Amino acid sequence: MIGKLDQIIERSLRKLAEDSHVRSWCAKEHDWVNYFAHRYLLGECSPRGPLREPGQIGIEVSVPQPPGYEKQSVSRDLVIWPTCGDTCFDVNWKARNHPLAILE
Repeated sequence: MIGKLDQIIERSLRKLAEDSHVRSWCAKEHDWVNYFAHRYLLGECSPRGPLREPGQIGIEVSVPQPPGYEKQSVSRDLVIWPTCGDTCFDVNWKARNHPLAILE
């Protein structure tokens, strides 16, 4: 599954790099993240792949920090979760659930 997700991300990033719209685009990081997710990643959703539905994609969402860090979670630009609507928090608000991919 991770190999297929890597292929989706690589293919989407290549399309972004070839996108004539962004070659002279004046945009900040969050604009790029949103454009990439909506223009390219959403189109890769397929019921037969690791990215099955748009609800697996998170923009500016929390992910767990490694043990020993002061904060239990940190925000990341773009995350792909295993299932729709996932977050890093369990029912006790502990950051324990990990995404399939983090794009920063």
